[in-house]
Amino acid sequence: FCAKPAENRCNKDLRFQLFAFETMPAMFCCSSDEHIERNIVHPGAVVPVTPVREPEKLVINLYFRHFAWAYSAAFFLTLFVSGVVTFTASPYTPETDKITLFYGMFNPCIWFDHYPAKIFATTGMGIFLMLGCAYSGMVFVWVYVEKRMLRVMWSGAVIGSALLIDFVFVNVFTTNLYPIEEAAFEAAHGGGRRLHGVHFGANNTISLLEEGDLSQADINVIKLHTAFYILWVVGQLVLSLHLFKLAAESMDSWSPARKAWTIGGDLIGWDGMM
Repeated sequence: FCAKPAENRCNKDLRFQLFAFETMPAMFCCSSDEHIERNIVHPGAVVPVTPVREPEKLVINLYFRHFAWAYSAAFFLTLFVSGVVTFTASPYTPETDKITLFYGMFNPCIWFDHYPAKIFATTGMGIFLMLGCAYSGMVFVWVYVEKRMLRVMWSGAVIGSALLIDFVFVNVFTTNLYPIEEAAFEAAHGGGRRLHGVHFGANNTISLLEEGDLSQADINVIKLHTAFYILWVVGQLVLSLHLFKLAAESMDSWSPARKAWTIGGDLIGWDGMM
């Protein structure tokens, strides 16, 4: 009758003398002076049975693989389209490209810098970043349902940092390496608004490439432009290591082929980022 040890429970004889929904003094169960309401059913009475309902549950299907394919496709499709436009519709040449002159070697990010390729790059990379943010959010939901506080806190810190860096990465396209190209493009298409005037000085002049040399203004904007790339690569590297750690916890049940594909893919990805 009461949530007390067996020796303190009520006498069975007393139990059969009480009628249904009677008030049973707590003194029969314990030494307390309080009166506790108890529903006591008389022998032979018909007791209605109330079905026990399970609490409502929210079911969320997380399609990790679909988002992963969309994420990869957005990046490589953007890279392909921007590269084609760079070589066919922009004034790009290795002899005058600022990234090539500064680093002394080719880099695929060059395909994101020249107008009009930069328009396609900004759009495609924007979609790419949104897919990445959605994927990171799905990972956090997957971790959260385990209700392991330290694991949730650590994942939240890693994923939150990666999301912030994804948002900052957009500044790669606002640090303009070629304002002259942009000015010419805008003039040909009815004008426009410049995002960053980093190349303008006090006398409203623009730095130019003179005999293959880079001005100090060019060098400064190249460093700023590159810093956003490096920050994003570091953030993605840390996030990928965290994802690999989460996946490795269930790797014992994987087939050898799946393990090989996963480890090999991660190694290629890490090498590419580095």
